[in-house]
Amino acid sequence: MRKAIFFLMIMAVTFQLNAQRVTLNAVRPTDTTFRSGEAYAVINAALAGHNRNVAEVPDCMHPEIFEHIRMVYDDVLGKYVFEFLICVDSIVDGDVQPDSWQIPYRNCSIRFHDRQRNEIKTDANSPRFLRGYHGDTVRYSWRFWLPPDFHQPTNAFTHIYQVKPVGGDDSQPIFSLTVRQGGRIIVRYFNTELEEINPAIHPDRRGRWIEVDHYMEVGVNGWSRMTITDVEYGHILHHHDRAMLTLRPTNRFIRPKWGIYRSLANANQLRDERIRFSNFVIEFGTPLPDDTTSTRIQEQNVFYDFMIMQAPGSSDIVVSGTPKFSGRHQVDLISMTGAVLKSTPHFLQSNVRQDIVVCGQDFPLGLYLIRISTPINQEIHRIVVQ
Repeated sequence: MRKAIFFLMIMAVTFQLNAQRVTLNAVRPTDTTFRSGEAYAVINAALAGHNRNVAEVPDCMHPEIFEHIRMVYDDVLGKYVFEFLICVDSIVDGDVQPDSWQIPYRNCSIRFHDRQRNEIKTDANSPRFLRGYHGDTVRYSWRFWLPPDFHQPTNAFTHIYQVKPVGGDDSQPIFSLTVRQGGRIIVRYFNTELEEINPAIHPDRRGRWIEVDHYMEVGVNGWSRMTITDVEYGHILHHHDRAMLTLRPTNRFIRPKWGIYRSLANANQLRDERIRFSNFVIEFGTPLPDDTTSTRIQEQNVFYDFMIMQAPGSSDIVVSGTPKFSGRHQVDLISMTGAVLKSTPHFLQSNVRQDIVVCGQDFPLGLYLIRISTPINQEIHRIVVQ
């Protein structure tokens, strides 16, 4: 018999007509502390394919257990966010190639000695709507925060966002958000040659939350609209809206990458750094809005109200709530490594409070994710069984 089950909704994927979207946010702990690997599990449940990992982190190079992405409380946003860490020592924080990209991984080798990488991404194994092919429309939105003392002493690259192509001529990102010497943040565009799209974001924006909304029509004759805004004051710091190549002729698709990817040129001038991220949204299939600046994307939940409890005298886990939408609700129990342990469909009526039995068999104590999918949207919840 389990003593208690705690829950917290951590993310939502939403489908509207032919549009699809996924949102990713950090979760607060429902007990005293986070479990090892929990940030990666949250990220993978949103962005990765079945039993896959999309966090490229150098954890395996540290002699002790050290996680380069963690969830911390942010006083400004008033919620938990993701914090990405990088150590200047290239021996422990190089660009690694593990034996397996499944989390956790402990055996790896340095792939490149001239750079460092701590990033999350989508990839070829992610759901189809998280990849942008020719003719698609995609939209990437997120927030980031650089510490007031974020130190960038050289003009060697430090990318915190990349639109990276896959296949063919894919060595260079098509777009990047890059921190330059002195703390300037620039938008870089690479077609046949590198272009810096002005204006740059001034260094005095360090220590402030910044929101980026990037819409693209994918193709050789594509379109890019990017708006970068100061979250607190609403000031627009950068905006471009124009026809641009967003997929090279030899590329298969594009995908987003976020984190810290930096050159080790002049490594003796670098230092340990951290960047915070929150409010990730990937939206697929939404037409370009008519206004000249993009509007923020709003989340929707599957239920009007929600709770998870353990059925008295049973090992069943019961999801109780009032569905917003009638139809099929798929319920998956997911381990911290991304494995779907149990999957059951339920047909529910909207606006009627109902109970869903998630699991009718015993399973080990610990931390799990419950994913609830409908034809309209999807959300994932965290549960601790103890």
